[in-house]
Amino acid sequence: GEVVWGPMLAAQYVLMCQITGSAIPAARSDLLLLQFRRTRFGSGLWGLHAHSPPYLFVTTLVYVAARLLGLSRDDPLLVPAARFIAAEGGVLRIPSWGKFWLAMLNLYDWEGLHPLLPELWALPRRLPIHPGRFYCHTRLIYLAMTVIYASRHQIPRAPEIEALRAELYPAGYGGFREHRGALRAGDLYARPSRVLRYFYALCRYVERRHS
Repeated sequence: GEVVWGPMLAAQYVLMCQITGSAIPAARSDLLLLQFRRTRFGSGLWGLHAHSPPYLFVTTLVYVAARLLGLSRDDPLLVPAARFIAAEGGVLRIPSWGKFWLAMLNLYDWEGLHPLLPELWALPRRLPIHPGRFYCHTRLIYLAMTVIYASRHQIPRAPEIEALRAELYPAGYGGFREHRGALRAGDLYARPSRVLRYFYALCRYVERRHS
């Protein structure tokens, strides 16, 4: 039958299980890997959907998920992705949601993200910037993200995490603050506006002065 396209959701499921300490049965692990094999492009990379170009965002999440499911970095499924990530200089230019997933996995530092202040939810609802006025999908996602960001939750470092750090950062693990706003051109849908950049700067100012 036709394969339902969903490499990103499948990868995020694996990452969520890792973060929450939930075991994935062997049979389900096999199905997840089958999903990754059937949804990759001829180049061996992954995109947001069947007709998109390859994305560093999706390719990185799938790569990390497959490694956490037990595949070695030399597995034929992952070799093209590893080369792609290395050619990009690592994952420092992954989009912000990718940075967020990696931060929870202890594969990125929280200082490399734009602030996600939970205090924004305490603002008067009539303000245009109140998160409750966002589109429903964005609103619900950012509600959870602000709570997690406030705790700076990260899973403990372990051998598999140390190995992934070396694989995802060929030039060395670091440089997060300088790449907070970095974004690979091929993953860019809409360039952040000047207003949004000013808003991020304001949030950083508030964060430095209020815990």
